[in-house]
Amino acid sequence: MKSGTPIRITTRRLQVANERPWYFYDRTVILAILALLIFALPLVWLSPYYSLRRKIVVSVLTVVGTYFSIVWTVDALKILKSSMELLQ
Repeated sequence: MKSGTPIRITTRRLQVANERPWYFYDRTVILAILALLIFALPLVWLSPYYSLRRKIVVSVLTVVGTYFSIVWTVDALKILKSSMELLQ
């Protein structure tokens, strides 16, 4: 904006031509991956804002993270089960 240009304040949200929808923001995609793991991958692949390389890297990292998450959950359940057996 040039100096001296009047600022117009409105109650409506300003619409920018190249504005992304909220569900394609990086922070939304990251939160979705952390919360939903592999079920958030369609959000990555449907995004027109990511390059093919970025989609592949995010997908690989998400699949690896999901795998380790499942392995750690199974291990934690085994430990919990053995602890419960010791208490009985």
